Amino acid sequence: MAFVAPGRDQPVELSIVIISYNTKDLTLDALRSLFQHPPPVDFEVILLDNNSSDGSFEAIRDAFPQIDSIHHQTNVGFAAGNNLAAERARGRRILLLNPDTVTLEHSHAALWRFAESQSTRGIW
Repeated sequence: MAFVAPGRDQPVELSIVIISYNTKDLTLDALRSLFQHPPPVDFEVILLDNNSSDGSFEAIRDAFPQIDSIHHQTNVGFAAGNNLAAERARGRRILLLNPDTVTLEHSHAALWRFAESQSTRGIW
């Protein structure tokens, strides 16, 4: 199980969507921890930046060129940003990950097992 780069036609099990707005350091920490403790399935990361003014988009794009980074020209907000990013998702499931989330070891594995055991439910 591994990270799958954008632009490939292959499906993934999990699409992780992150919405960023002036949270450069928090988002960089979130991504570092995510890649240090990745989910147990093939996954992709889609980040939508809501026109940050703190250099978030450039810093994130430079530090994590392997993810699908979208720079939106306006701040469309959290809900609309998630909807726009989710339109690009290839995953069987979508995880909305807040930009201040620090992933701990095995945390995504536990969530994935629970989601798979509750497959008739749409939100966990």
